[in-house]
Parts: sequence; C-alpha cells; structure tokens
Amino acid sequence: MTLHVEADNVASWVERLTTAAKRGERIDLAEDLAADSTARDPASGKKWRSKRQIPAAALRKVLVDRDLDVDPHGIRINGARIIGPIDLENIKFEHALHLTACHVEHHINLTGSTLQTLQLSGSHIKSLTLIGATVTGDLGSVSKC
Repeated sequence: MTLHVEADNVASWVERLTTAAKRGERIDLAEDLAADSTARDPASGKKWRSKRQIPAAALRKVLVDRDLDVDPHGIRINGARIIGPIDLENIKFEHALHLTACHVEHHINLTGSTLQTLQLSGSHIKSLTLIGATVTGDLGSVSKC
C-alpha cells in the first residue's frame, strides 16, 4: 500500500512540475504563509506539512524528460521540502533550476551535469556534489544545515 501511495505522489508531482515548467510558473509552497512566519524558515523544514513535500524522484523525472518543452524561466520551486536524495548525475538541463528557500534533507548529486542556472538561495541542504558539473549561467548561494 505504501509503495502505491508513493508512486501516486511521484506521478502527481511529475504532472504538477511538468505543467509549471511548460508555463514558466513558479511553484510556491510557502505563498500562504505570513512573511515573518517561522514556518517559512528552511531550517525548520522537517516540520513542514506533507503538502509542501516534493519527492526528489519526481524532480528527476521532469529534468530528464527530453520531450518536455520548458519555458525559458525553467523550473522554479520555492518553500518546498525535497524528500529523498536528488540524483541528477550526468543530466543535461539547458534551463534554470531554482530551489529557493527549500529544505533538502538528503544529498544533491550534480556530478557531470549541465545546467543553465542553479539557484539555491535561502535553501538548507545536507550536501552538494558538483564534480565535473557545468553551470553556464548563474550559480546562486546556499545555506548548509
């Protein structure tokens, strides 16, 4: 039962991320929170409710989809808790990837990858590997938790 629920959740997020990428829309999972709310602080991301949790597997499926017609804005996610390791080794994504004010509880592996922009501003991450990675545009700042 749990695997079925997880698969449904991944599929649901793949659809939502794909739609946002095509339209150039930002997914803001903190938009309903007050600006001064401690619930916006990525350092407390482990406490965020389940509707703010995006499976890393869904993000990977969207980034490796060669048939996806991505808007020039790329993929922009704000205020999410990314669940699971983000394995983006050797992917080629010629658009921007923004994970701002996010809580990434596992490792991000971008070994050998190519991205147009990588923006992790305000995000808290466990670790990040960029060995052999190419970012042709902006590489933003990050806070490590």
